[in-house]
Amino acid sequence: MTPVLPKIIKTTICLAVLTVPFAQQHTNVIATASVTASQDNVAIPDDALRAYLNGRLGQASDATITEAQMDSFTTISLQNLAVTDLTGLEYAHNVTRFSCTAPKFTNFDVLTKLTKLDYLSISGSQVTSEMIPDLSPLTNLNSLDLSRSKLTNEIIPKINNLPNLESINLSYNNKITDIMALQALPKLNDLNIQFCGVADYHGIENFSVLKYLTATGQNVGYGVPINTTIKSSALRYDEEAQTLYVPFSLMTGRTVNFDDFVPNFTTSTADTDTNLVLNEKTVAGDRMTITTDGLTVSGVTKADFENLDKMTYNARVDMPVGSYAAPSHMVANNYKISAPMYKHSFAIEHSLTITADDAIKYIQNEPLTEEQFLQDIGAVTDDGTAVSSDFADVVDFGAPGVYVVTLNAENSVGLKATPVQVEVTILQKPVITATDKISYAKDASKTETEFLADIAAATTDGSAITSDFADTVDFTTPGDYTVTLHAESADGVKAEAVQIVVTVEAAEEPVDPVDPVDPIDPIDPVDPVDPVNPVNPVDPIDPVDPVNPVNPVNPVDPVDPMNPVDPVDPINPTNPVIPVDSVPTFDDVIIGSGSDPMFVIPAGMNVTDPVAQQNATSSKTQLPKTGDSLPFENIILGGLFIGASFLFLRRKKLMQR
Repeated sequence: MTPVLPKIIKTTICLAVLTVPFAQQHTNVIATASVTASQDNVAIPDDALRAYLNGRLGQASDATITEAQMDSFTTISLQNLAVTDLTGLEYAHNVTRFSCTAPKFTNFDVLTKLTKLDYLSISGSQVTSEMIPDLSPLTNLNSLDLSRSKLTNEIIPKINNLPNLESINLSYNNKITDIMALQALPKLNDLNIQFCGVADYHGIENFSVLKYLTATGQNVGYGVPINTTIKSSALRYDEEAQTLYVPFSLMTGRTVNFDDFVPNFTTSTADTDTNLVLNEKTVAGDRMTITTDGLTVSGVTKADFENLDKMTYNARVDMPVGSYAAPSHMVANNYKISAPMYKHSFAIEHSLTITADDAIKYIQNEPLTEEQFLQDIGAVTDDGTAVSSDFADVVDFGAPGVYVVTLNAENSVGLKATPVQVEVTILQKPVITATDKISYAKDASKTETEFLADIAAATTDGSAITSDFADTVDFTTPGDYTVTLHAESADGVKAEAVQIVVTVEAAEEPVDPVDPVDPIDPIDPVDPVDPVNPVNPVDPIDPVDPVNPVNPVNPVDPVDPMNPVDPVDPINPTNPVIPVDSVPTFDDVIIGSGSDPMFVIPAGMNVTDPVAQQNATSSKTQLPKTGDSLPFENIILGGLFIGASFLFLRRKKLMQR
């Protein structure tokens, strides 16, 4: 090995040691630069969209587009392009206007990220409400054009929360029939809904800042068809005249202004103004006569009418400019709702059907009319024809039971409904029987059950009886109480209430034997309760006032002769009768006055007798009743003694002379 070789090797090693770190650093710089450049590019998978954007940038159609380049766009207009995907547009942060016509893409979600948008226009027959997202994030949006699409009322909630939206164009969306929710937009002043399907303008007066409404040429019943099934009787067919009358009262969903004004249909029979199709055949104008109330078609045979199952009415509404009112906050010329069109299709049924409840119950002895019965069961026909029945002939309200009533109907064109039967049940009404009044003693104790038994309360059908007895009657307070009886059958039929008078009587006071109200005084039998006919005749101690002095049952000869066995009136004798075989008893002793001798009136003597009248005017002193008797023998002896004394004295005087 030459000496030079080792030096070369050493030099190479030193160079390698010095250059490797610098080489690594240079490699890292190149890699970093490459990554940064790659991250600045925007992925735009749709070739048509990338070509459009590159064309705007002046680059090759397939050139890479960076984020910075995307930020340079302020408007994007995709007119009739084959763009199917909007991915990548979310980087166009500065776009303020976006429009597209007849788009091929179906996802518009990217648009909600373009928050600087103040104008948005999307149109195309393929655009539906489902494709459009909720546009609420676009708070800077000032003008929105969604015209000439296939939008429905479902679009309204997606656009009625935009605080700066001033103008909306929804024209040529004939499936939009209600725009009143847009009144929530605080700055909306211009609304275009030409050739939509709006018929009802109630609520437009509440759009307080709206200055312009363009709503001419509404197509009512086109985008959202008005289809109705009617009965043939709703049409008026005249077999003799062979005419068919179609009343405009059948036409629902007609144009009506906010003030309830409903314009008439045109009366023109020109095929450009009125079109009537019967069973898919257009009726010539010369066969029609139109008034404000309806349309008459001539030359309609009975067979034509019987086979008629389809009808379509299509006509202009007679509503020229200036024939209607405008809301007070709008200029009349700026409120345009003129010249609407109307279309209505009918399916016609040649049948008559009765509908009604299949059963009903009534109460015995509570009759009602057939009219009320038909109302109660909801009996109607599907074309409004009146329903008849045999109710009055079949049902007997006096006899509980089940009756079958038949319903019938026949309309104006001779169609008869299939009879319908209704079961009518007459429920027995219970009748309460009971004694109408009853008395109880004060402080009595009676239950309701005992009370009902006491008054023999019963019902004709055995229904249980209830009352307010326990709540009404107060046994502690004497008086009359009215108790009401009720009863209800198992079928829920209530009996007529019955009222019973319950008398609570005061308790009798105990008899005072010393001072009774009316009984016999046991202490003084001289004054019994009834001296003529006492309850318990007792012979008192004092014979002056016997129990029955007029006609005693068992006359007993008293000891005292002043109480004879059968006097006429021992208290006040007027004609005393002195029995021959009894000793008289004197009730009164009369002592004479002056020169009259003492005399007595025996019991039973009549005061009209001479002896009694002799001293009728002289004073009398009645001796007290002592109970002692005057023996008759002593009286005779006393009289003889007095007479003898008188004769003795008289004789003595004569002898002295």
